Amino acid sequence: MRKVSVETGLDPIKQRLAERGYEVVAMENCYSAVEAVVYSGGAAVNSVCTHGPEGTMLINAQGLTPDAVVDRLDNL
Repeated sequence: MRKVSVETGLDPIKQRLAERGYEVVAMENCYSAVEAVVYSGGAAVNSVCTHGPEGTMLINAQGLTPDAVVDRLDNL
């Protein structure tokens, strides 16, 4: 199962990812490697970039629909 970390407050995106078979982990509870981090805005990137494993995709969900986020992940 593909594991993705999602920022708090992006519940429609969390729900859509879970429906599509992704394992969704809340960003504040993410202590292991994930394939991607979904965030909104710029604040989350600073903490993720310094601690995320190399090759983790960062997706800024600002202005994206849940389906658009899933499409980006599906096209990795």
